[in-house]
Amino acid sequence: MLATFAFASLQSTPLLSSHATLKLSQARSDLGAAAADGAAVFAGGCSAGSTGGGKLGGGCKDPSAVIDIIRPSASNANLWEVAASTASLSAARGWPAVCSFGPAQEWVAVLGGGDPNPNSVLDLISLKVGTVYTNESAVSSGRWGTSCASAQDGSQVIFAGGKHYYVKPQMADEVYVATPPPATTNAATSAFDFVNQEKSTAAGATKLRKYSNDPSTSWLSYAQFTSAAGGKITMMNTTVIVPSAPTKRVGSDPSFWFGLQTGQGDGALIQPILAWDQRDAGFGVFHEVFDWSTGQNHDSPEHFHVPPGDVLTQSVSYRASDNSYDMYLFSHNLSKGISWNYKLSAKQGATPETVAYIVVEHAPMNCAEYPSSGGIDFTQIYIEVDGKQVVDPLWVPKQEKPACGSKAEVVDATTVSLKWNPKAVAVDPTPSIESYSPSLTLAGRLSEPREDCGAVGYGPKSALFAGGWVSNEEPGNPSRAVDAFIFNHAGAAGPRDGHSVWSPGMATPSDEQYWVGAVAWNESTVFLADATTLYEVNSADMFSGAAPALRRPLPAAVAAVAGIPAGRVQQNGVRIPGAVCFYAALPTSALLCWSPGSSAWSTHPCAATHVAGGIAVVDSTVFVGGGFGADQQTVGATVDVFTFN
Repeated sequence: MLATFAFASLQSTPLLSSHATLKLSQARSDLGAAAADGAAVFAGGCSAGSTGGGKLGGGCKDPSAVIDIIRPSASNANLWEVAASTASLSAARGWPAVCSFGPAQEWVAVLGGGDPNPNSVLDLISLKVGTVYTNESAVSSGRWGTSCASAQDGSQVIFAGGKHYYVKPQMADEVYVATPPPATTNAATSAFDFVNQEKSTAAGATKLRKYSNDPSTSWLSYAQFTSAAGGKITMMNTTVIVPSAPTKRVGSDPSFWFGLQTGQGDGALIQPILAWDQRDAGFGVFHEVFDWSTGQNHDSPEHFHVPPGDVLTQSVSYRASDNSYDMYLFSHNLSKGISWNYKLSAKQGATPETVAYIVVEHAPMNCAEYPSSGGIDFTQIYIEVDGKQVVDPLWVPKQEKPACGSKAEVVDATTVSLKWNPKAVAVDPTPSIESYSPSLTLAGRLSEPREDCGAVGYGPKSALFAGGWVSNEEPGNPSRAVDAFIFNHAGAAGPRDGHSVWSPGMATPSDEQYWVGAVAWNESTVFLADATTLYEVNSADMFSGAAPALRRPLPAAVAAVAGIPAGRVQQNGVRIPGAVCFYAALPTSALLCWSPGSSAWSTHPCAATHVAGGIAVVDSTVFVGGGFGADQQTVGATVDVFTFN
């Protein structure tokens, strides 16, 4: 949340009090950074850089799970130091989206990234309590290059866009909202020693939770079949009819699927999926595998929209020759299908797939976000174990985190119904912190699917996503789009007129248009910085695009070389008392600050170059750390620390 500074601080350019350097515990590029609980946080990254180097990016080399926490020194509050922390992300990855939020700005949200494959993981990390909550399949397809903006009232983080890479088209357009977990009570727990904290659960400490198998806590209700004597399920077929559309069309993104898994739930979850508003507008079909043995999510390249009432045939069959599963689904109304093969990971070894699930997944904020038909039937179920038909397979209905009266009903050995009440007044109560799993609510879509947007919160619960990169076909092109979203309350989408698009958008962007700078000055004024121009947005009309933003030129030397987007720093923008600052990689590595009070720029040279590094601010101290050096190849650990009066 934004603090209020004295009026006098607006009248002059802030003075630099000190400039020092620190070292991250591990050198890395393509990392995320945020500030929470009075500390700067640098999370994830690529410890050996990327295949294309600083300017070109490319695949992540040696992804990192390291979290560095920078706090004032215990011996001298005027000095900062990298804490000796055992905290880590649930999965190593580069290019994660990292933002902080919460009632006391104590939570850090980390979504997606590449390891090097794009993943779907959402980690919520409390620096105050020292708790990590993880959802390994928070989004329907893995992605990197997602942008995030923190709501200024601390109530939520908004994520937008990204690149699927293995999904076509590659650019993502979804806008998701994350909200903080229920209140925790053990505020005295150390935020540094996550490992010891988990060991001390019996003594009353809040437990570090890491979900690592199925059933997942994102499931509502399901039915389960378990083979006899650990036999391998070698085939499963079923037929479903696409249900009617929800009456509330924006919000949840429910999935309805059957899948195969190991007896311990720790192998490959193999799923032909029918989902609402995930990879296609409305209902869509695709195949997905979340492999717990590797921690990675995989989606079939093909997917397509299906209409309500369509009859779908779905099948999974084992191929012994290469220890893989063939997945197939077919739309009878559209006369087309999708075939895909997934080879089981060597990490799963010889552990067989012995369990079949039929599942309804992803809880809504409002029950009207679920199909209005109130249910879906899986019929003509056929199962083979070790190549032989199972006559009268035994299905057991179960509940994981039911919502809207959801349940699984076993009609007979070949028919399972998933049911819910779309007219229920409210979803089930918020779970206790002991059973909490983080989740995202689909709240809208970008006007142009893209990655690497500049992102900033505006007003209590609104956000701007500006510029970015579009690369459905390589090498791609910059975007000038600016999307403005208004969310009426935490965790839910506002009305359809809560999304507006600037016309014509930002100035014609440079080919270096990566990660437009974005920062909030106060609740009613934010700044954007592209290759050449500083944009001031200081009214609701400017925010929506109904009135043009005020434009000012960047310093000529910086504008000539697109210095701010050339930095390739996500969430590139911080506010200090009296100024807003951006990292510029060119013409020299520096912190570039604009004072609204004096209408003047100031430049503060860095000791190191930080291309694809991270930036964060704690009160009046700015941290710029990690990234590539000036040669665009060497990965650094230096953190430049600027403290202002």
